[in-house]
Amino acid sequence: MATGATSSGQLLYVLLILIVGGMMAFTLLQRRQAQRQRAALQSSLQPGDRVVTLGGIVGRVASVEGDRVRVVVADGVELELVRWGIGQRLDG
Repeated sequence: MATGATSSGQLLYVLLILIVGGMMAFTLLQRRQAQRQRAALQSSLQPGDRVVTLGGIVGRVASVEGDRVRVVVADGVELELVRWGIGQRLDG
């Protein structure tokens, strides 16, 4: 009887490790996919694109020069950001 209890305890332990490992792998894959998508967005920015910064500011890309992006947020108000400061492109 002790052998049966020990083997089921070990099985439970192995299953727990597999579940936690699977969750960690899934999280890592999701993070890498999000990083790839963000990098693709940031490398494809064009003047005229409507964007949202990581700080939540909405504007339109005025120019892209190297790793810098100028975003117009209001008449006469222009921000200079690094590319990684752009979080999202808006449609239309």
